[in-house]
Amino acid sequence: MPSNAARPGVNQNTVDSLAGRQAGEGYDASTAASVQAAVSRINYVLEQYVRALVNADAEAIREFRPSLSPGESALMRARQLKVRLEDVRVEVNGAEATARCRRRISGTSESGAPLQEDSVAIYRLVRRASGWVIADVK
Repeated sequence: MPSNAARPGVNQNTVDSLAGRQAGEGYDASTAASVQAAVSRINYVLEQYVRALVNADAEAIREFRPSLSPGESALMRARQLKVRLEDVRVEVNGAEATARCRRRISGTSESGAPLQEDSVAIYRLVRRASGWVIADVK
């Protein structure tokens, strides 16, 4: 049974949304279960993506984000990086999904400048044979 303990970067609204309390509503039972499973897996992908960014783990991040943007590459070079995704809302449409959330970033850039971001982020995901991957981040 998964732990109900709080995890870094995840708050109760994220847990409620991704536990299916909002995802899957309005669908028949079998479709709702499928959507909830997809939302759960997408949550895992986003958590692993954030962990790989914070740990500057290029190999791990490729599993979930095959092609990094220049901004993401710069984040991987930052020091004392902290990334939180809050209020994640996932919409699943077949083999594609969109996750909208508030993204909070803090740390120090490679050049020593402070990094501070508090913005809305939109992650576009696609389901491949290997699972869900992040195709685009805005």
